[in-house]
Amino acid sequence: MKTFKSEGVSGLYRGFSQAVGMRMLGLPFYFGGYEYCKRTFGGDNPTKGVLLLSGGCAGITFWCANFPLDTLKTFSQSGTTPESRSIKYAAKKIYKEYGVKGFYRGFI
Repeated sequence: MKTFKSEGVSGLYRGFSQAVGMRMLGLPFYFGGYEYCKRTFGGDNPTKGVLLLSGGCAGITFWCANFPLDTLKTFSQSGTTPESRSIKYAAKKIYKEYGVKGFYRGFI
């Protein structure tokens, strides 16, 4: 309610474009990982177990590729000033404080 009162309807959609962009970049990794695992472990006739394993591999490849983007999105969504809500600001701040590892904080 606080966000709605201070920023209006547009405040409810903060980070939406980053989320859509993240999915557009990550889904090729998801489907690529799925198909690779399915063909590697199951050949032409994969079992249900192979399909399940392939789905797990797909999720792992998706998040390996997208976790840094999700970190940036979350950081920018939680910003309290217009400057701190930008992806550029988030990237600089995270890199300055933690280096490259900062983009994967909480991943493992």
